[in-house]
Amino acid sequence: MQEQKSFNEVEYFTDIAKIRYVIARLMEKYQLLDQVQPLNIFFNQFSLRTDKNPQATFGLEFDKYQLPEYLYTPYGKLEINSNDRFRNLNAVMVPLEEKEQFFQELKNVFRLQMIQPHISDEYNDKMLQPAIYGITKLPWKEKIFNQLYQIVPTDADLEGKIDPVERKHLIQILAQVNNNLRKIGHPECCYMYQASALAKNITLPEYER
Repeated sequence: MQEQKSFNEVEYFTDIAKIRYVIARLMEKYQLLDQVQPLNIFFNQFSLRTDKNPQATFGLEFDKYQLPEYLYTPYGKLEINSNDRFRNLNAVMVPLEEKEQFFQELKNVFRLQMIQPHISDEYNDKMLQPAIYGITKLPWKEKIFNQLYQIVPTDADLEGKIDPVERKHLIQILAQVNNNLRKIGHPECCYMYQASALAKNITLPEYER
């Protein structure tokens, strides 16, 4: 049996940063965003954690308007800047044909595969279940992600609490990602986490101060 490749967190979150940026640029192209600001970041560390599997697809959740909203990660779901702070307020008025063009381009770029369909209440249009797609191909890699991610339940003892050891580890990983992205000329892809780090009294690398 072939030994499974180890999970590289720096590589993984570098890919996540680039995915977020590509999605935001596509949304801007189709007038679904007022501005691209993927620097603003929010991890929900208590929801939708995935296993650390280097072969697994990247889980992408869509909102009730059928626009991409969250990526699933081993440290919880990560917000894409498609929420009300940045979304074009007229996005709901964008013709269905243009939204479909956006989705088809997104599907082609990341070779999306449906994992779960969108379901709405037929009476009040309330979303009962979000659409979830797996990202199986990244434009900057030859690799195909051909295994389904698995959701890892959050420990009941940690529910609603930040694990300081895990938080510090995540911040260190993102610092490496930021530095590497700057070196290859992609500052727009970097994560913004300084405020969170300082709030937890965690010392930042010199280049992040």
